[in-house]
Amino acid sequence: MTLENIILTGFVCAAIACGYLLFLFFKPRGDRTPPPLTWRRWTAGNALIILFLAALVLAAGEVYYRFFQDDTDAYMLTKISRRWLRRHYQINRSEVRDSTEYVWKIQPGKRRITFLGDSFTVGHGVKDVENRFANLLRHRQPGWEVHVLAQNGWETGDELTLMESELRADYELDTVVLVYVLNDISDLSIEYYRNAVRRVTQRWQMGPFLDKSYFLNTWYYRLRMAADPDLRDYFRYVEDWYHGPLWTIQEERLRKLHEVVTRRGGRLLVITFPFLQSTGDAYPFRRIHAQMGELWSLLGVPHLDLADTLLRHPSRQVVVNRFDAHPNEYAHALAADAIEEFIQSNMANPLPEPLSEAMAAPPRNPADPFSAPSTAPR
Repeated sequence: MTLENIILTGFVCAAIACGYLLFLFFKPRGDRTPPPLTWRRWTAGNALIILFLAALVLAAGEVYYRFFQDDTDAYMLTKISRRWLRRHYQINRSEVRDSTEYVWKIQPGKRRITFLGDSFTVGHGVKDVENRFANLLRHRQPGWEVHVLAQNGWETGDELTLMESELRADYELDTVVLVYVLNDISDLSIEYYRNAVRRVTQRWQMGPFLDKSYFLNTWYYRLRMAADPDLRDYFRYVEDWYHGPLWTIQEERLRKLHEVVTRRGGRLLVITFPFLQSTGDAYPFRRIHAQMGELWSLLGVPHLDLADTLLRHPSRQVVVNRFDAHPNEYAHALAADAIEEFIQSNMANPLPEPLSEAMAAPPRNPADPFSAPSTAPR
């Protein structure tokens, strides 16, 4: 029997045992006169009630979170989140989440749309991958080859590395859509990574008992994340990143990404997703959205800001759940409508010329179009 089953059995047995003791304690004794209510008896009775309720909560919570709860948290820390990932992520041979396989050469008569992004693009929290915006576009536009080069946790540095060196040389580009989220700059902040990201992603230390109990594991992480000062002050970090030297470096990285895509024969489009924790007039990052719009306008890169599309809705309508502010299925559907129109209006450029034989590197593994001769995207 695994430790998980032992814990579940123990919680259930404890609830039954406490309930039985409580029954014996208050069981009527026939015609005999009830014992006097002394302070000791009063204390014992209340202690049994508290123990029974606690055991019942543990047993019911363990059953619920193990067999019925199936959702995510923003950082994929809880046991149920990691189980959700195993259940709902279908990874293709290109090592990305998708329900179809990719080829590296654009098929005759097709247009290729390559989405580049992080967990917003992957569809974190969306159970059926066909309900994320990229797959919705694939179904609506059969003339488009829609590829999703995205991984949870990717930042601009990861995306630039992919385009510069990890994407195989004979992968043909047409329209490349960078799906930008405001925290894509966070890998430049050494302070934030030391204080928050390293601590969160490496998971707080916990014993095997807490790690194996679905109920205790879930609430342990929820309470720790709620109490963590760096996570509570996340908005302050984001505001700081878009001032001074970090923004200068990020601006240069985005310029370079544009140059790499253009050099490889593609055309860059950009979509900016807003954070969805706070929507409406309370949204605190409109200045940063305007700052990003100015940069893309200066570079001549078409830019779609989804703030107007998504922020008009209450947060609870567009997020996965109250512990995970990634866009849900409804938000992906709203985004797909806006993105489809945006791409169509910016697809006037002709198909890219095929790569010359001198430029095309012979594939090592035809089943893996995104592996360069020596590396593959993470």
